[in-house]
Amino acid sequence: MEPRPAVRDRGTLRLALLAMAFETWFVLALVVLHLLRRDLPPGRTMISQYAVGPDGALMASAFVALALALLMLVLGLLRDGPRSWAARIAEVLLGIAVVGLVISAAFPMDIRPPRTLSGKLHDISFLVNVTSSLLASALLSASFGSDPRWRPLRGAALAMVAAQVAAFVAQIVTIVTRNHWGVANRLFVLTMVIWFFAVALRLRVVALDRVLVTAPLRS
Repeated sequence: MEPRPAVRDRGTLRLALLAMAFETWFVLALVVLHLLRRDLPPGRTMISQYAVGPDGALMASAFVALALALLMLVLGLLRDGPRSWAARIAEVLLGIAVVGLVISAAFPMDIRPPRTLSGKLHDISFLVNVTSSLLASALLSASFGSDPRWRPLRGAALAMVAAQVAAFVAQIVTIVTRNHWGVANRLFVLTMVIWFFAVALRLRVVALDRVLVTAPLRS
């Protein structure tokens, strides 16, 4: 009979692969939307605006895909992530971001006045998503040093967090100055997704190493 640890490790491996697959769909959907919606200049539109009008369902699917990617990542981290208090708080924050992304998918933003309930909910979810993902990234990256399996990612993860913070500051500045806010928005999303993908990739390595170690036991 196959030992329980092997079953658990393969489950973690599947979660990591699913997280990367959903993140890939998010990126591909955005690329396709940029090609389809040539009427929206990237420098002057937030990516959320793709959810309004033609092909809005594709943008909604991108939000849902990113929510599912984070959910898979959280479940995987609960199995084989660092055990520190910082990691546990980060996982809660990522769970909050999952809910926020689902709300972003369900309630499109307002393009112009008057303000609607949908637009207000979308704006709130945007703030929740940004805040929770940034804090989670910082806390989880710092916690990697406490676990030998995750320590190799710590330096790069912290560097990616610094990039996220810089992109977030640029987002705020460009929104206030009304200058190239769309570019800053895409830059922030890019840095965020790269961090998520890097963590999912490391989770895959951690799970795969354990699967390979236990493989002889199943022969």
